[in-house]
Amino acid sequence: MTVYGCLFLLPGIASAKDETFALSPDAEPPKSLYWVGSVVYGPREMSGTIFVNRYGPISGFATPDTLGLDTAESFQFRLGAIYKRWRFMVDYLPTNYTGEGFAAVEIKVGDLPTIAAQTNVVSDIDANLLLLNVGYELLHTEKWVGTVGVGFGQTTLDIALVPDVGQPLAFDGTTPFGYISGDIARHFGRWNMRLGIGWISAEFDGTRIDYGNYNASLAYVLTQDTFRSELVAGYRQIDLKFDYNVPGERVLTDISLEGPYVGLVFAW
Repeated sequence: MTVYGCLFLLPGIASAKDETFALSPDAEPPKSLYWVGSVVYGPREMSGTIFVNRYGPISGFATPDTLGLDTAESFQFRLGAIYKRWRFMVDYLPTNYTGEGFAAVEIKVGDLPTIAAQTNVVSDIDANLLLLNVGYELLHTEKWVGTVGVGFGQTTLDIALVPDVGQPLAFDGTTPFGYISGDIARHFGRWNMRLGIGWISAEFDGTRIDYGNYNASLAYVLTQDTFRSELVAGYRQIDLKFDYNVPGERVLTDISLEGPYVGLVFAW
């Protein structure tokens, strides 16, 4: 499940190109439009509450620890464009978790006391995040680039908990949301350092969402002529809290996905 607007952006593209032009009067002027892309890979640990169903005769409660969910390893992808001080980015972050553990189950029949039980469960959880972001560089100097933006995100959460006894507990939902973002980048030599954030707390179509995306990265420029490339390493944390409240059903999910990553960033 996953959302962030200014992730693996090449913060030094314009600065490096402008610097080269300034040092070489005979060089061609820097371009106004750059295409950018990135592919990074790393482990992502899940924590929090996976699934709570508050309505109906049977409700379930589980966490990553009780479900035996190991850390998932996955790719993260970005494709976009930089036009002068404007940035247009699309990010896709798919993650799949599988495990064997147990869930707490409560059974309610009429006015009888609630029956608490524990059942062994096989879990398969997909948490996918798609982000579209538009940003503008409010700060742009030879060494510093600061950007603010707005974006549209969509998270797809597919939960399947299959117990040894009884019916499966499942939820499959797609939730759109808007968010704001910002980042600050420092360019020094062949190194680029960046801190970024994406955030929203709002209600969309009866679904409450609280979202935070925090990213820190350090990149080293490998090539910087016509085709620019960087080796990047960083750490990212995504906090997602969803309250799906529809007639006859209420599902709560409050999770964090976090971990390091390494990969490559390109611009041309």
